Amino acid sequence: RRKGMLDNLKAAGDADFDLAYLHQQLAAHTEALTLHKEYSTAGDNPALKAVAAATVPVVEMHLGQIKDIGGEKLKALGPG
Repeated sequence: RRKGMLDNLKAAGDADFDLAYLHQQLAAHTEALTLHKEYSTAGDNPALKAVAAATVPVVEMHLGQIKDIGGEKLKALGPG
């Protein structure tokens, strides 16, 4: 999966690279947010649950920054 993402970036032209990268970052951070939220509530290791809970606001901030940078063009690409 990650190799495919790299291949997509390599294939993107100069005009499309930034937006393709931002779209991938949006997907990756959305996935990370889901994982951290779920582990923070249902994880089996209290120390890791605490780390996951502390990480949630950081990932949420990064998602907001990605959306701000991408603007309307990023929103037009799809979910996120």
